[in-house]
Amino acid sequence: MVCIMIFEAQSLYLYFLSLLAVVLCITLLTRYNYFSHINFASNRYFFIDGLRGIAAFSVLINHGAHTIITNGVQPIFIDFTKYSITGNMGSFGVQIFFCITGFLFFDKLIKGNNTFDWNKFYVARIKRLVPLYMLTALLVAILAIILSGSSARLNFVDFSSFLNFFGFGFLGTEIFIGSFNASGLNAVIWTLPYEWRFYLIFPLLSIAIASKRYGMFAISAVMLLAARDFMTEFVLWPYFIVGALGAYIFNKSYVNIDDKYWIFSFISFIAIFVIFCSSADSYGRIRFACISLLFIMVLITKPKIFKIKSLVYLGEASYSLYLLHLPIMAIVMRTINNFYNLSSMSTVNYTILIAFIASLCSVISCICFKNFEWRFIKK
Repeated sequence: MVCIMIFEAQSLYLYFLSLLAVVLCITLLTRYNYFSHINFASNRYFFIDGLRGIAAFSVLINHGAHTIITNGVQPIFIDFTKYSITGNMGSFGVQIFFCITGFLFFDKLIKGNNTFDWNKFYVARIKRLVPLYMLTALLVAILAIILSGSSARLNFVDFSSFLNFFGFGFLGTEIFIGSFNASGLNAVIWTLPYEWRFYLIFPLLSIAIASKRYGMFAISAVMLLAARDFMTEFVLWPYFIVGALGAYIFNKSYVNIDDKYWIFSFISFIAIFVIFCSSADSYGRIRFACISLLFIMVLITKPKIFKIKSLVYLGEASYSLYLLHLPIMAIVMRTINNFYNLSSMSTVNYTILIAFIASLCSVISCICFKNFEWRFIKK
């Protein structure tokens, strides 16, 4: 397959203007030490937090580029064919999330010499993921009922659909309340079943790898699972393996390159830019190779750009941002459209609007993390 570079100025302006707006807004929170629990003098992997923040933001922009259409408005003056690479931004975010998940858990396993408190592990995962998901699912369900209007019925079908919102993505994302398709409010949840399956496989895999008898069998099974993805051209599971491999390199390798003069920050930025603009399949093998190289490089060099406080904050609130940005976009877009005809909006004004919404989503996510998520995590 021949890959070409697609330089879509419209998409790139949207991404970087919105990122600038978000960073400026979150910087105000850092000035007031809003996340007082973060000790920036600690040995925490702040570069991972920042990378996670970029990943969540990239998913937001993928959906933000098309949110006006998703929410029932057909603009006359905006050419949406020039937002094609925003799909690359969204897939990049998902893939980095999976790499980070694999890295963090195997890093803990390696540092603990393969000893792990599995009960504590699962309790922590439940406290981290379930409360916010249930809150968001309730918000999305209420929004869906409101937006369905008179088409909603108090019957078994709609009640069953209502319950599907709370299924963590295992029951699909195309959920109908009456004639209203709620996928525009919860499209992101398709990735959550992959995370939960990883959490279920992780203990079994770690136990098997530690066993001389079953270690090779476990590794072979993982490789076969990865090979299956490579055959389908929809590569997802191997990103967890990249994270695990990265954890091994991070802990066992003596290679530790300092990001002097921000050189590797610049290289990371260029690499992400190339991934965004590449014509390679978003979940294909070439993309997998690019993300793998980028992630391993980030682990070895710890780019300073990802340690910027505003990106660390964004990474801390990334789960809130990931789940909440679609319902927030829907509320803002539909509210504005009631007072101003968005169908006549220009591309420039739309870019500014999305930058504003992205900033709003980021600030709300930080507030949600501190006042809701953190209450469960710290228990």
